[in-house]
Amino acid sequence: MDYFILITRITGFCLLCFSWSMLKRLIFSNNLFVIPTFRFGTNLIYLPHNLNISFLLLLIYAILSILLIAGKRSKIIIAGLLIILGYFYCLDLYIANGTFVTFLLAYLISILLYKEQSFSSLIIIKFTVISCYLYSVIQKIVQSDFISGNTVQYLITSHYSLRPIFTSLFNQINTIPYFAIIISYFTIIIEIFIPFGLCFQQTRKTAIISGLIFHGIIAILFYYPIYIFSIIITTGYLAFLIKPNHKIPIIDQIKNHKLRFSFSLITILYLIIMPLRIYFFTKTPCQYLSFMDRSPWSLAMYLFLENKNHITAICTKNDSSKYEIPTPSTLGNSNNELLAYADYIQNKQKDLKSVKLNCQIEVNGKPFIEKEIIENTNGSKSIIYKPYP
Repeated sequence: MDYFILITRITGFCLLCFSWSMLKRLIFSNNLFVIPTFRFGTNLIYLPHNLNISFLLLLIYAILSILLIAGKRSKIIIAGLLIILGYFYCLDLYIANGTFVTFLLAYLISILLYKEQSFSSLIIIKFTVISCYLYSVIQKIVQSDFISGNTVQYLITSHYSLRPIFTSLFNQINTIPYFAIIISYFTIIIEIFIPFGLCFQQTRKTAIISGLIFHGIIAILFYYPIYIFSIIITTGYLAFLIKPNHKIPIIDQIKNHKLRFSFSLITILYLIIMPLRIYFFTKTPCQYLSFMDRSPWSLAMYLFLENKNHITAICTKNDSSKYEIPTPSTLGNSNNELLAYADYIQNKQKDLKSVKLNCQIEVNGKPFIEKEIIENTNGSKSIIYKPYP
């Protein structure tokens, strides 16, 4: 079986799904192309945008995606997809911030550079998959909101992107003690095993089956874009099944295709360096970075000009009476920082039933999101995201 042609077809399918998503937002939503991707200092850079041109480009993009699904690997097709995806990527941060968009770009570059069983193109897909898992594990361990079960608890209680058929199931799951923490640790364990398992012949089959079950369950439970990410990351497993060309030594392949290898090296360096900025190039402690700033391959840290409009803290006493307390001006808007402040309030204030923190966030001068964190004295917590009017 030609596994690389299968990678090409599935990548085309994911690209087509992404074009449908952009088209829906272009027609029905007023939040597309409202937050510019680039800034110079505090000056926002708005790229020119024309609605008719966007529709035309999306049509071309969809046609090229269908050709990719058909197995056509012409460099013109791949280059066209890269240029159009790059155009929309530059228009708006909603598009630029998705991890699966990084996967799509990396896979397209691999397809563009592909030569049968070549080292340069396959290593891009392999490294993208492995690095995604490893950085995901590091993030989950470093960020206390995941390892403490808060992130999973939020998914359970908020029903974020959940298919309606599973709503009652999640409501029942929510009553199981420590379920969120158990799932959090299980996720970390499976995400450690899969990348290492893929690297060795003896464990590769088990790793692939484990990954397919893990991401298959996620794809069944959740809507777009979560299920698309599950599809595209498991597609990368196919690269580990393609036997490299041992007839030509790797050194000779590099010498004979220096340009191809250079592009591969640049892509891999990007995949390594971008996540490292989270740990080495920030003034804010890693655990207090906002969710988007700590996304491994997001440009948000460099491109987001994030401001909190204001943060309010409402305390509810056991007798259901409520009162507001002032919040420090230095308080950030990361989940960990807000939860830590909620804990601090509960330790200082007596006879409390719950603490509710409301934070309005602007990005690049535009209303972005309103976040509400509720922490009860019984230990239960919820994080709710709302459109910021």
